[in-house]
Amino acid sequence: MSCSCFMTRSVFHVMFVLLLFAVSVSCDEQEGSGNHTTSPVADGTYPNYMVPVWKDKMIAHANNLTEDGISIFLDCMRTGYKYRLVAFQGCRIVGLLANFDRAKYGDEIRERVAKLGGIAATTMAMGSHMVSAKVQSMGCFAIQALADGHRKHTHEAINLGAVDVVTWVLKHHGSLDAEIAEYCSAAVASLAYDPLGASRLGQAGAVDAIIASMKAHLSKKPEIQIYSCAALQRLMGGDQRNLERVKQNKHAIFAIVDAIKTFNSHPTVVSICGG
Repeated sequence: MSCSCFMTRSVFHVMFVLLLFAVSVSCDEQEGSGNHTTSPVADGTYPNYMVPVWKDKMIAHANNLTEDGISIFLDCMRTGYKYRLVAFQGCRIVGLLANFDRAKYGDEIRERVAKLGGIAATTMAMGSHMVSAKVQSMGCFAIQALADGHRKHTHEAINLGAVDVVTWVLKHHGSLDAEIAEYCSAAVASLAYDPLGASRLGQAGAVDAIIASMKAHLSKKPEIQIYSCAALQRLMGGDQRNLERVKQNKHAIFAIVDAIKTFNSHPTVVSICGG
């Protein structure tokens, strides 16, 4: 719903104030109580022109880093996930929180985000915006950060449909969008670190999707080739059937060799893709 061009300035001002109050109630009500289920905008009628204000509220609460702050942020994300900007910023913030200052906090913040429903909120946002490259790339960023080296989070993400969503996105958009190729290949690498993830990803078609995105973005960022090669290694290492899938793909060996040739001065590409 958008603001009418014929709306008078005074009426618009009144509506803006009322809607700002609605956002405040949705995201700020009962701060500190741990109970943030009340939402006056859960029916999806939230006007698009107010979404940036909602985004700012999400960022402010996430920056709090406490359980209450992250809980309110995730409630806002769950309430507004149908709006692309909210879904995009929500997934981005989840990823940033999950990676936040690991040297200082270790897994503390990542555990907090997952415990409060960050994985489910991310897969829900991704599933609602399958054709949005920005939402999908940040969704993959969040999945990668939450799942990386964490068996419990990986299994939760798998059970919530992350494998199917990430693989679908790579299949349909990985060759067209460099950010999706980069972030979603990294998500595959993280999910495939667990044998269950490797098996499910292989069945969903991740091997061919990874190889296709490698070929399509050969001249782009080296990170795409690094994450893609890491993903293939983990897919093959986690499930013998994926090794056969790689062998059966006529482009696989050429994609890997071309990556090494193109970035022969990049030690990480040479090490990961040649390993």
